[in-house]
Amino acid sequence: MKKIKVYCVLFDTLPLIDKIVSLSNENNLQILRQIGSCWTVASCIQLLTGKMPSDLHNHGIGYMLEKKFKHLRHPITKKIDWPWKKQILLYQLLKHNWKVRYHSDSLFPKYIFQDISIKISSGCNKHKKEYLVDIGSNGRKVMEKENKFICQSQIEKNIKNVFYLIRYEHYHQALYYYGKNKKKFTKYLKIGMKKSLELMNRFDFDEPNSIFWFFSDHGDWNLQQDIRYPDLDMYYSWALVKDNTKNPIKINSKFISIGDFFPTIMDKFNYNYKPFLNIDDKEITDTYSIEKEQDQNRIYYVEDARIKINKYISTTAMACKFVDWQNDKPRGILQVSYHSPDKKWKCFLTSLSEDGLFAIKPTKKNKMNDDLRQKVIKRFKWAK
Repeated sequence: MKKIKVYCVLFDTLPLIDKIVSLSNENNLQILRQIGSCWTVASCIQLLTGKMPSDLHNHGIGYMLEKKFKHLRHPITKKIDWPWKKQILLYQLLKHNWKVRYHSDSLFPKYIFQDISIKISSGCNKHKKEYLVDIGSNGRKVMEKENKFICQSQIEKNIKNVFYLIRYEHYHQALYYYGKNKKKFTKYLKIGMKKSLELMNRFDFDEPNSIFWFFSDHGDWNLQQDIRYPDLDMYYSWALVKDNTKNPIKINSKFISIGDFFPTIMDKFNYNYKPFLNIDDKEITDTYSIEKEQDQNRIYYVEDARIKINKYISTTAMACKFVDWQNDKPRGILQVSYHSPDKKWKCFLTSLSEDGLFAIKPTKKNKMNDDLRQKVIKRFKWAK
């Protein structure tokens, strides 16, 4: 039986643009729009568990949560043995004799999951400015290393199924120049986009017995005026999916939750998993395989943690719903947001393009939707 490779590749903060849509069409990739989280760790935890951060830890997962779990830090590796590690997809794959590979970032082993069997590699050195160097030896070496890694990964013959978890930050790194140096910000933003697209194009999307799941995790917070109530662009991300295996995934949902990745992969390989349980051992059923028929009445959930507000917990809880469906495409997203420090609620509506892919009007305040408000209260016990 031929072994399968799964390429799960994060392009951190990268927005969906026309060139990505074109790349998708040219390579027969399916474009999915997904409701994610508002920062990388929370998004990746949802991706790999099918659960919200508040399902795994009371009041969610903040930027500095590792301080609360320092007593679980390994004395030699210094990695935290997270209480929810057995719920991570990677743990399940290792149990089924998969090979797992991290590439191009330290975030996954530090905040998500670590195991001595997972090989970690990187094309970029400690100085992340190398991501942005467009000319000169350092910039060329970084891209050469990344291109070599992609090529070697795709031609390599494996005796096990392999799951690649890769993170590229070229666009994200440029955002650090916002408000500091306008000229550099504009320049590096273009470079970050260019290099991200170049890396996407380096993959051979026709590789047999492989699954491609490219995705972004959240939006650019420089564009957000009120960090208490995230705009659509902060959590409306995307995924590109293609399955070249014998029995490919049948994509029936094109507007998904980022957490749908977990049940999709588990179902794909017929791996059993227990019903989703939160910290109170209550069953949760709001993430699904993308083979499930699109539910136009589905409620999607989002939570956010802002370091400027609280370093340790989530502070905003949201429920949202696609509305005004026409020809199986939504024309808007309605969201209800609760900010726990203020104990205040707000409702917003954003209009979408005819294909549902892009926001065409700014997020606007809307009359409170009591149904979505009750959904937030029921889903997050810290929402009052």
